[in-house]
Amino acid sequence: MAYLNVREHRIEAKIACVGPTPAGVATIVDLLQRASDDVRVSSDPASDTIALAWHPTDRGRFRDCDVLVSVVAPRADASARFEDLLRDADGVVFVPDAHPEAEAMNEASLSEVRAFLARAERASVPVVVHDAAGPEALATLEVTLGEILAAMEKSPAPAEAAGEGDDAAHPLLDALRRVLRETVREHLVDVRAELVVIRAALERSELAAAAHAADARARAETAFEDTDARIRELQSSVDALRAESGKSLSRAAERARAVQTRLDDLVDELKRVKKSWFA
Repeated sequence: MAYLNVREHRIEAKIACVGPTPAGVATIVDLLQRASDDVRVSSDPASDTIALAWHPTDRGRFRDCDVLVSVVAPRADASARFEDLLRDADGVVFVPDAHPEAEAMNEASLSEVRAFLARAERASVPVVVHDAAGPEALATLEVTLGEILAAMEKSPAPAEAAGEGDDAAHPLLDALRRVLRETVREHLVDVRAELVVIRAALERSELAAAAHAADARARAETAFEDTDARIRELQSSVDALRAESGKSLSRAAERARAVQTRLDDLVDELKRVKKSWFA
């Protein structure tokens, strides 16, 4: 089914070239490569199929989107089954065998192609028979692409498709849905990754805050213990000073009493002497 590449803003379609003989199909691929500068090989040389990227010039846009067509075909010496090429093709170019006696084989092969598309519920895929007598491979592809784009033009508008609830009826809407789904999925992956980073940063911040609080608590406890020890030390000094002061006061009081006693004795002695003078 035609794919809307939202990032590149273009429609990407696939045209499969099939026929009863791979060699005959390979001829149209060679003709296409020689006929247009807009074609380049995009497949793996080791593959059984060859893929060409074709940027059509005459039909280079669909609505407001560019158009890129992938043209796939079996290699001349390969045994690729056409079912593998038809499985996701948007259009088919049937290349009949040019041998005069190959008419029955061509009809059988064409019927097989149509039957496969019908079984795959893709009967609406356009099948264009290439004129084996003519070299205009590019013209055949342009006709096929024209039928693909015409079918897309006839598809319901996105609003109508949404109203019917069947997005598969509109290839652009279905492709856009897939792109949006992938975009949302990628965005969710990015958001989850950012949440993991944010959660890790929060955990680191919480650990740092807890460590800082524990360090501050330890410093406060140490300061409290130092202050308490200093207070006890000062209290001991005050007690010692008070005790020493008490002792000093006691000694001073004793000396004062001794002096008072001596003075009293001297006074008594003077009184006795004085009495003796007048006796």
